[in-house]
Amino acid sequence: MIPQSLGEKILHFLKINFGKHRKYYRLFDLLFRFGQENRRRFFLSAARYLHINRPIEGYYLEFGCNEANSFRMAFNHFKYFNFTYVAFDSFKGLPKIEEIDKMQIFHEGKLAFSRKEFERLCKKEGINDDKLIIIEGFYENSLTKELIAKLSPKKASVIYIDCDLYTSTVSVLNFVVNFLQPGTILFFDDWNCFYGDSDRGQKKAFHEFKLRNPHLVFEEFVSDGESKSFIFIKKDEKKNI
Repeated sequence: MIPQSLGEKILHFLKINFGKHRKYYRLFDLLFRFGQENRRRFFLSAARYLHINRPIEGYYLEFGCNEANSFRMAFNHFKYFNFTYVAFDSFKGLPKIEEIDKMQIFHEGKLAFSRKEFERLCKKEGINDDKLIIIEGFYENSLTKELIAKLSPKKASVIYIDCDLYTSTVSVLNFVVNFLQPGTILFFDDWNCFYGDSDRGQKKAFHEFKLRNPHLVFEEFVSDGESKSFIFIKKDEKKNI
């Protein structure tokens, strides 16, 4: 079997090159599968929440789609809801890394993935063209007022932010504020990047977003060692002064 995803390719490489060092292969395999189980737990929790609070219809928005792993997982958990699935990705990997986002594991172009292959994987999973929208480009260029108008007035049911960087997350939050409705789930996949530092990454971006928008009320939802999610409750206009 030819490995398809990046994780599978890494496992395949380790198995071939480090077969004698089984403890390293087994450790990586364990961590990879643990991460996937965390994602499944979130999507299952979200599906249960959406079922209890039905109907919360609209978009599934995902920022940072890479190999369509989480995108397909979302579809398999939400396929019985009336969602349109929107993928936002440059397909060229990470943008230029600004000073605030510098970290050894990040570099420009990392996580690049073919749009054609992304589309193939989505169709193979059963995501039909009438339910799939792909927005290609770096966020500072693609998340425009024209796009807001094009996607409106429909709102988002689930927003999945997996773009690693502070700068990218700021752009995403400034965009998705237009698509919040009571019950929208806002998920940060990389909440504890940058050693969990609250002055960096997605933590910093969301903290500043709430300071700019004190009238937006959120409650915590599902979290784990990597990620954190929130539910948008309402706009409290008394705080919008």
